[in-house]
This record gives sequence, structure tokens and C-alpha cells, in this order.
Amino acid sequence: MTRRLPRGEVGYGRDGPKLHTALFEVWDGRCHSCWQSKLFIDTQVDHIIPRGISDADLREAIRRHGLPADFHVDRPRNLALICGDCNRKKSNRVFPQARSYTELLDTALKHEREVIRLVRQQATANAVAKSLTRAATANLHDDRTRDAFLQHAPAVVRSLALLDEDKVDFLADRSFVLDEQWPVSLSLDACGRTVQTIVEKICGSTLTDVASDGLTDLVSRIKDDVEAAFHQKGSEDASWTPVDINYLALTVAITNFGRHGDHLKVDFKGTCDVEFIAAAAQSNKWGDDLVQLDAWGSVDCEFALYVTWNLTVGDNPYGRVTHTITNSYNSLEVSRS
Repeated sequence: MTRRLPRGEVGYGRDGPKLHTALFEVWDGRCHSCWQSKLFIDTQVDHIIPRGISDADLREAIRRHGLPADFHVDRPRNLALICGDCNRKKSNRVFPQARSYTELLDTALKHEREVIRLVRQQATANAVAKSLTRAATANLHDDRTRDAFLQHAPAVVRSLALLDEDKVDFLADRSFVLDEQWPVSLSLDACGRTVQTIVEKICGSTLTDVASDGLTDLVSRIKDDVEAAFHQKGSEDASWTPVDINYLALTVAITNFGRHGDHLKVDFKGTCDVEFIAAAAQSNKWGDDLVQLDAWGSVDCEFALYVTWNLTVGDNPYGRVTHTITNSYNSLEVSRS
């Protein structure tokens, strides 16, 4: 609700910059929508359930997502990190009732305690903490700021490695575009970067090429399933247009890697958020005229990709790719116009 939060509570508005910094840290600098790593300057604070939602829609969202009666849209459990591009796209999409937002709200709830702790910690931070926070949130699009960061940050990283080398690992963004239009988020830690090097040198292919083949097949399979579901909702004489993808976002991560005899195997896991649209014409119930059908469908799923190379085959750059959908939620609607 849009009423003010009780005095002393951490929330949107009163804790602006501190809250943004805390969210950037707990969400690992990733946009929750496209799941790509971003600079701090390119991120924003997102209300998962929008701040401008009507009272009636908010009550329905609270019921549907199993939220507490005192749920407040400005509390950290309703806030996430989002990039500017995704935030602009989000305003044109219908979302508060989708199951994927239940999962997103659950993630925000898991982060809530740490977000509150970090916000309050910033209020009492010493000079070193404040300086490091300013460096982490600096506008690195500015040439002078970026040059200063590149000059002085390595010394901080070296000192951090001496204190705790596990904290020096980082995620390298290897995001790419599928079929020249759909974003795929791929981030690699130290292990993932090692896998990338081995695949390139031994198998002669890149991880993005390998993943692209499997993802294209996966999306095609989902599209066929949705098309079949649309056809079931129409009459037998309905004439359907091809199903088009209206929105698609994919995230991928490496989960396992190893050699098994003569074979090298890389396992990926990921999420897929896709929307489809289609239309059809069919006879009305009297059979003397046509009615127009408009169809919309969304699929949120988790999947696994498995890529295997036979090392005894000399020219085998792409390997054998298989995939499986491990968890899926579909929403399909067909309306007459």
C-alpha cells in the first residue's frame, strides 16, 4: 500500500541511495529481469508489485502470492535490482498475477534481512567503508572516473586477496543475443572461465555457440507445445496464423564439467521467460460468419542443457546437445473479438 512506512523502518524513499547500494550488493549487480551483470549507474530500484497498483489489485496480488496482510510495496521484500532498459519494458507488461512474480517476491524476501542490515550499516560506516562504497557505485561511464578506477582499484583487489582470496573471484559477463534479437545472460566465475578456455582449445568452439544451438531447440520445442495448446482451444475449422514470439529472456549458467572416458561434458542450467501471440479465424456457432480469435501465452520454465564432445572425433566443434525442462508454468488465453 502507498501509506507511509512506520518511523524507523527501512524502505523506499527515505533510504534511497543506501537502499540502492544494498540491493546492488545482495543481487550481485544483476538485473532481476534480464539477469545480466550491470554497472551500478545502469541499475535502478524496482518495485516488484508496482507502487501505483490500485487497492483492489493489491488485495488480489496479496491473496494470489500468499503475502502478509500488512504487506507494503515500499519494504525491501518488494524491491529488487533492475536495469534501466528492463524497467522501461516492464511498464508495458502485465505481471503482478504471474507465478514468476511469486518466485521473485520469495527471492526478495530471502534478501530482506541482509538489505536492512546493509542499509543500517551504511549509516554508521567509517571513512574506509564510505570511500569503498563511493568507488563501487561510481559512474564508470565518465572517462576520468573510469581512468581513476582502473589506476587505483587493482591495489584494493591485491589487498583483498591477501585477506581472503575467495572474495577476489568475479563474474565475467558473456551475455549474447539469440537469433539476432533475444537476450541471453551468461555469467562465468573462475571455474566457468576455465571451462570456456578448455572448450575453445580442445573442442574448437565457444560456449555461446554451443549454448545457442541448445537454446534454439529448446525455444522451438516450447513454441510447438504452445501452438498445439492454442489449437486445442479453437474449433476444428479454425485457421491459425503462425505463433510469434512477443518476448523472450534467457539466463544460463554452468553447473558441472568433466571428462568421462573419451567424452568431455559440460552441464548448463537456466531459466526461460517467453511470451507468444497468435490469431485465428473460425466459424461462429451458427456457421454463417467468421469470428476472430486472439491468443496470448506465457511460459516460465527452468531447464538443463547437456553438451558432450567425443574426443576421438577430430572435427566436432559443436558436440552433441540435449536438453530437458525441469520445471514449467504456462498461462494461455484465447479471446474472441
